[in-house]
Amino acid sequence: SYLPVLADFFSQTCGPCHMMHPILERLAVRRAGQVAVVRIDVELHPELAREFRVQGVPTFVVVHKGAERGRTVGATDESSFALWAASLT
Repeated sequence: SYLPVLADFFSQTCGPCHMMHPILERLAVRRAGQVAVVRIDVELHPELAREFRVQGVPTFVVVHKGAERGRTVGATDESSFALWAASLT
């Protein structure tokens, strides 16, 4: 069975992206074996940003079994982000 993937679309020059990075790292540790977390730099991988219709960063997209399950855009607090991710994975 495939794990859900939580994709973090970010930019090196994005302040809110840097704020979310440690939150994402902690979530990846807590949910290890339940969700795969990947970080995608939109400047290095513009084709993926286009494919996933990323309009702004940070954008977080949950994909499971080939289908998008949900997305959220922008920085948020850790508990809200964890609840959002748990509801989709």
